[in-house]
Amino acid sequence: MAVFLPIWVVLASLVVAIAIVVGLMLAFTATIRTAPSGFSVARSTLEWAYVGATTPLDKAEVRKRLGPDADPRAFVMYRSYVTRRSRSRSTTGRPPPVLAGVDA
Repeated sequence: MAVFLPIWVVLASLVVAIAIVVGLMLAFTATIRTAPSGFSVARSTLEWAYVGATTPLDKAEVRKRLGPDADPRAFVMYRSYVTRRSRSRSTTGRPPPVLAGVDA
């Protein structure tokens, strides 16, 4: 004998589950931002005095930088759904170059 729940219970449970998943995704997503203190990627901040040249990258250049020309020391934050990407260099030589997706 099968027991069926009312449709409103099923729909309410689905809405709550989706809300929990979206909330967790937003809570644990790393961000890229510029602030008065510097250039921030996730929890790392590079002060403006140490931010060097920032260059936009096309799709082929991103593929090359993530593949054969990858720097194993580099701090990389890559988002496949972001269409505009850039590469920022540090003037200190440390940390290594940063490759970040920038959403406009």
